[in-house]
Amino acid sequence: MAIVPPLHGRIAIRPYDMTVMAYCMQIFLFYYMWKGRVDKMNTLVSVAIVPIGAGDSLSKHVAEIVRVIEASGLPNRTTAMSTEIEGDWDDVMNVVKEATTVLTSKGIRTSVILRADIRPGRTNTINSKIEKLDSILGDAADRTTLKADTGSQ
Repeated sequence: MAIVPPLHGRIAIRPYDMTVMAYCMQIFLFYYMWKGRVDKMNTLVSVAIVPIGAGDSLSKHVAEIVRVIEASGLPNRTTAMSTEIEGDWDDVMNVVKEATTVLTSKGIRTSVILRADIRPGRTNTINSKIEKLDSILGDAADRTTLKADTGSQ
């Protein structure tokens, strides 16, 4: 991995190093699956699939993408900025591919931003992470009402 000189005290990684990092992640996953340590790789992803150059209003395109994700049957949650999907690694990646194909099959340039949390042996992290946070911070409804009343974001 090539590391370039720090900018403002931070380490910068060149874009082609992301390919190397992704390749290393695949090797890690396949190794553990091959060793038989994990039958299913529970994966929670946050994905934003965005049409580029498709005009000012993207709602119709995004709705098509969300329909594909919802039709998959995997647990999912759509927010203003992304959609979370949970399931086995292969199942989740297939859904992301199908959802992306909705746009690319029409010739629309598409940007995909994906973050993954892979937790072998865990399930329902899409809900349990929020429940744990709510137990620490208090009731979610109280926080939402407070933000709406104060105008803070």
